[in-house]
Amino acid sequence: MANSVVYPWFANAQDFDEVKALIVDSNGLPASYAAWTAIAKRFEDMTRRQGHGVFKAYVIPAAFRDFLRTSGREPNYEALNAFAVSLLP
Repeated sequence: MANSVVYPWFANAQDFDEVKALIVDSNGLPASYAAWTAIAKRFEDMTRRQGHGVFKAYVIPAAFRDFLRTSGREPNYEALNAFAVSLLP
C-alpha cells in the first residue's frame, strides 16, 4: 500500500487485553481498550489529514503468538509492529 501507514489494530477489548498481557513492554500500549480506541482514531484521523492512508493490521492474538514462535522474536512492542507489517497484502 503506497503512501500508507501500517498500524496494529484491535477488533475488540479481549484481543487487546490478551496481546497487552503477552508483550513484555506493554507500556507501549494504553491501559485499556477504550483508551487505545480513542488514541487509534485520533492517529487515523491525523494520518489521513496528512494525505496518507492507514492500513489497519488486525491483530489476532493466536496469529501474533504464531508469528512470535516462527520468527523467534521476543514478545514486545517492536514485534507487534513487525507483525502488523507482515499482514500487508
